[in-house]
Amino acid sequence: MSSTQSILITGGHGFLAQSINQHFSKLGHQVHAPSKHQLNVTSKEQTQNYIKQLNNLDLCIINAGITIDKILHKQDSQSWDQSYQVNLKGAFLSAQSCLRKLLKSEHGGHIIFLSSYSAIHPPLGQANYSAHKAALLGLSKSIAKEYGNKGLRSNCVFPGFIPSPLTKHLSPEREQSILEQHQLKQFNTAHNAAKFIAHLHLEQPYISGQTFQLDSRQS
Repeated sequence: MSSTQSILITGGHGFLAQSINQHFSKLGHQVHAPSKHQLNVTSKEQTQNYIKQLNNLDLCIINAGITIDKILHKQDSQSWDQSYQVNLKGAFLSAQSCLRKLLKSEHGGHIIFLSSYSAIHPPLGQANYSAHKAALLGLSKSIAKEYGNKGLRSNCVFPGFIPSPLTKHLSPEREQSILEQHQLKQFNTAHNAAKFIAHLHLEQPYISGQTFQLDSRQS
């Protein structure tokens, strides 16, 4: 059995995805981290074709996501549909397209959905994002139940609030208010989230159907 594993990260050019890529690559694994232009997860054809060209696959990290924040009465159907297309339909298409290769993995295939704390504690203006990220918990548990007898695992991870270029638009006051929700008064980091994801996949082969929150906010 080869010790090198093949890993796919959707939304591969994102801040967290890059940290996950770097961490697995340093461990000697082969990482495929396509950008949204290389892999449009909302397209069934493109998703299937991208995954078909991979020789093998051991882990699919479903990371692609978008936010279109609007308070509910100002949210139009277009913003709802855009969020659904990427955050939920894209996750479904990615997981479905990966199944055949993951079931053939000599290491035991694994899907990790990157959901969000917003799935269980939605902030103002994220009804669309929160609803679609919450749905990933049910999708992950369903996959764990349906394919566990074939050796396939599925888990969900809430990476936590991670300071990044995408959060720079937040005011210092807003960032401080988020920090105050953390019991340890510390934010998670992309590096630590990547380490946890690698540990879950590589060192914990008997965990499936679970959800992990990687910060100190109350769940």
